[in-house]
Parts: sequence; structure tokens; C-alpha cells
Amino acid sequence: MHNIEEVYIKYYSIPFKKPFKMIDTIMNHKKGFLLFVKTDSGIKVGDCSPLTGFSKESFAEAQEQLLNVYSRMQALINTDLSDAIALILGDMHLLPSVEFALKSLEYEDDISNNNSSAIRANALINTHNIEKELKEKYSEGYRIFKIKLGRYEFDSELSFWSKYISEFSEKVKFIFDPNRTWSINQLDLFYKSIDKKILLYFEDPIKNIEELRNLLISARKIPIALDESLIYILDNEIYNFKYAVVKPTIISKYENLIKSLVDKHKKVVLSSAFESFYGIRNLCFLHKKYNLDTHIGIDTYKTYNSDFADMDTFIEKSIVNIDLLLQHKTHSEHICVVDLPSFQK
Repeated sequence: MHNIEEVYIKYYSIPFKKPFKMIDTIMNHKKGFLLFVKTDSGIKVGDCSPLTGFSKESFAEAQEQLLNVYSRMQALINTDLSDAIALILGDMHLLPSVEFALKSLEYEDDISNNNSSAIRANALINTHNIEKELKEKYSEGYRIFKIKLGRYEFDSELSFWSKYISEFSEKVKFIFDPNRTWSINQLDLFYKSIDKKILLYFEDPIKNIEELRNLLISARKIPIALDESLIYILDNEIYNFKYAVVKPTIISKYENLIKSLVDKHKKVVLSSAFESFYGIRNLCFLHKKYNLDTHIGIDTYKTYNSDFADMDTFIEKSIVNIDLLLQHKTHSEHICVVDLPSFQK
């Protein structure tokens, strides 16, 4: 048992290295809240940070509900942390970002007694200088590359990748993510034009949900991963896909979803949504909790100008060292963020 001794919340705002557009919003920083719970085994930290343009809840809604969770936990001082979390989950319908912050308080303890082997991370390639960045990432030990498409015209991207991808060995795998901008015809054309041996999957390629549904029903051999479209497809009880990308900060009841997908023999890929170091750390613990045999997508931390800790120190040759993450101790007094009461004023 790990009884709750103290609970508090801090607001944070982490600057990006450069502004970028998220849907219709220009973002200069990522803001969120850290939920701290002190127990006899140390300080647990949950990260509550909805993503503008993707999260169903607004930042204000997440703040309001997190304050309610905070009040409930204050009333449960000296209660076992696991029991307190179960009580709150049973009484409240939590927003995704709040649910992740609360449930992730337990993940460190969930895996600390297990075999804490390493996790392989993929490299996100999202720059204009693709060839240079691929070579750099390869030299750093990365062998799974996620390529964001849609920056240029379809024909020019098809021409580039149909030639360039053939230069890589079978030890390398590529994920192509057009962000739901393609038609089925474009997907077919791209698939036919590239080397299948080094293709891992296409992530959410089709912009029209009905077309995507028909594609999956047709059971073609094109490897598809579902991300934002996952819930729409599951609502229709269609399971003709191999990979599912799950962002716990964004999707409700994410642990139930992970269990359901694993039971149906789907490969679950956990992916960050611009969480802070603590959110990404908890995402790695969640990956380990379910012993997922896939890579993990956490490269969003590289977009920050600074963070609470340097995630690069826990990654070597694309391998996330879980043992080192477990050894990282939180000293909240060293975290330079704004206390919630002053933020509310």
C-alpha cells in the first residue's frame, strides 16, 4: 500500500523551438498541468495536457475537472493511492487528458516489479531536408522511420519516395502518414510504387471515413494503421487492420481500448500528443505495463526548447531505457512552473 500524504497541482507552459500550425491554430508553446501526489514511496506525477485541435475537451474544461479531481484526492489523504484512483474513476466521467493524468500515477509501481526491458522508439521525419535527417537518425540507431506526407503535391512525393526508398536495406521500416489526405486511388498508386519489404504501414491514409471503411471491408493486403479514425471504424465493428495508434491523452477509456485491441490480436502503437517529459515517461511505463511488442512514438519531445528533464538522456540508439526512467526521482521543488492558485488569479 502507498498512502497519499500530499496532493498539489502546478501549471506549466513549455516553449516550442519554433511556432507551428496545429489545425487552424499557430502554437508557440504547449501548456498543461502536473498533478503531484506524494506517497511513502515517493512523488508520483501525472501530466494533464489536452492538445489544441485534436482533444475533444478544451483546456478550460480539463482545468476545471482536474481541480475537482484534486479536491477529491485532498479528501482522500491517508488513503491508499490505488484505492483513491479507483474511487474517483468510479464516481466521475473523466475527460481523456484528466484520465491519463490520474491513472498514470500508478504506472511506475505497476511495472517496477516486472522485467523492465527496453522499448524501441521510432524517428519522426517532418522536415524539408528529408535525406539529411534520415541519415542522421539512422546513424543514431533508429531503424523505424515515420514520414509525414502532404507537405508537397502528391505526385512529387510519390516520385521521390518510389525512387528514394529503394536505397534502404530490409533492416529499415517506414511508416507513411498522409494525415488523412489521400483517396483510395492515391493509396493504391503509392503502395504499388514502393518497395513492400521496407514498408511497415500507412497511418490513417484516407480522408473519407466511408471510403476507409470500404477499404477495410475489402480486406486488401495494404498494411493500414488507424489513428484518429480508429474510434469511427471500431464503432462499425470492423477489424480488418493490423496496427492501431493510441494517444491516451486524446482518447477516453484508453486502457479498455488497449485491452480490447490486444485481445483481437491487433498491434497497439502508443503515441505522444506533445506531452511534457512526465507525460512521455508515463507513456513509456504504460507501454511496458501491457508488454506491447511494438515501437513507441514519442519524438514530439524534440520540438520543445526546454522541458522538465532531457528525454535524450534516457534513449540510446533508439532504445528507451526503462530502468533509467524508473530511477529518475521527481523533486517537485526543482520544477520551474507556476503554482495553480497564482495561475487562477
